[in-house]
Amino acid sequence: MRNILLLIFTLFVCCSKEKVFQPEKTVLLYPINYDTCIQINDTINSTSNINFVWKNSNYTDSYELVIKNITTEEIKTYKTNFTNYQASIKNGFSYNWWVNSISNSLGSKIKSDTWLFFLEKQVDLNYLPYSARLVQPQNNSKVNLLDNQIEFKWEGYDVDNDIVNYSLNYGFTIDNLDKTIKNISATSVKIQLNKNQTYFWQVVTVDSKGNKSFSTIYEFTTNWLI
Repeated sequence: MRNILLLIFTLFVCCSKEKVFQPEKTVLLYPINYDTCIQINDTINSTSNINFVWKNSNYTDSYELVIKNITTEEIKTYKTNFTNYQASIKNGFSYNWWVNSISNSLGSKIKSDTWLFFLEKQVDLNYLPYSARLVQPQNNSKVNLLDNQIEFKWEGYDVDNDIVNYSLNYGFTIDNLDKTIKNISATSVKIQLNKNQTYFWQVVTVDSKGNKSFSTIYEFTTNWLI
């Protein structure tokens, strides 16, 4: 009888424990993906106050807003208990942003989708092109050479749809991209490279007004493939 009572008590204690759930992934609302924001609040410091907004997610104690400058790779993080946050960021750059839903009891976080937007320098009839998204070769990858060549691929986007061409900068060190292929009309190009060599590469996008945007810089190492 004593063992039965002990078993019942144990089951009661286990069942009475509150189940803790992982925080849910939130949904981003604003700035809209691939949006061009034109909000100049500080003409002296060339910054704008952007109100970031997302949906409430279940089982979440707080949120972490993350904003990444695609060109400089600078990342800023802001914590809040609300579903919006006003951040001051520099004009004239492309940005990625996402929100982490945080559970204090579990010590865990769930990342939202990542969105992209461009903050214009000034109100103009012509927008600067977005920074190109590098596709191939991937960052920190090893790539096989075929006939001593490798194919570079990227994606470009401009609100005005007036991208004229691209330039590909590459070199042996991240601070010295001393080799350039200019006036590329497509979003890919094949280049002869050395085997067993580490390279860094970047794409410059140029529109019809001469405006330029610079992608982030990727690193890769070549292998030899006969």
